[in-house]
Amino acid sequence: MKTLFLSFMIGLSNLAYCQNIYFTDKGQISFFSTTPIENISAVNNKVYSMINLETKDIVFSLKMSDFKFENQLMKEHFLENYVEASIYPKANYKGVFLSSLNPDSCKTSKPCKIETQGELTIHGVSQMQKTTTNLYFEKNEWIAKTEFWVKLEDFKVKVPQLLWEKLSEKIKVIVDMKYRIYIKN
Repeated sequence: MKTLFLSFMIGLSNLAYCQNIYFTDKGQISFFSTTPIENISAVNNKVYSMINLETKDIVFSLKMSDFKFENQLMKEHFLENYVEASIYPKANYKGVFLSSLNPDSCKTSKPCKIETQGELTIHGVSQMQKTTTNLYFEKNEWIAKTEFWVKLEDFKVKVPQLLWEKLSEKIKVIVDMKYRIYIKN
C-alpha cells in the first residue's frame, strides 16, 4: 500500500508545474459511534492527502495508529481487535471529483458541492465510496470537508459478541482537509 501511494504521489509531483496540485500532511479524519453504553470517537490529525484540480484526482493515506482516543484502552482495542493495525497499518483512498470542477467558482464565500467517488481501503478491504464534498478556497488554501458512513461488516471488521452493543453497525466518518500548493523540490 505504501508503495502504491508513494508511486501515485510521485506521478502527481511530475505535474506540479501546472500549479493545480495541492497537498496536506496535517489533514484531519475523525470517526464517531454513538451507542447505548458509551460513545466512541477518535481523531487523526496526520493524514496525508493530495488533490489535482486539473485531473480531478484525490488521494489520502493515514496510519491507523495515529488516531487519538479519549482513553488508551479504547485505542488498544481499536488497533488490536478491530482494525488489526499490525497487519493493516494504513487506510487509503483514491478517487476523483465526479462533478464538473471549476476552481474559480469555488473561490467565493460559498463552498462548491462536488460529488466524489473512489476506492476506500480499510482493514485490507476496498469498497467504492461516493459522497458530496464541500470545496472552497480560503487564505491561500483549498478546504475540503465531507462526512460519510462506513459499515464495519463491509470492511470485514469483526466485533466480538460481548462488545456488539458497544459499537454501532455504522460509523460516521468526518473528513476535514486544508490543502496548500504543492511545490516540487
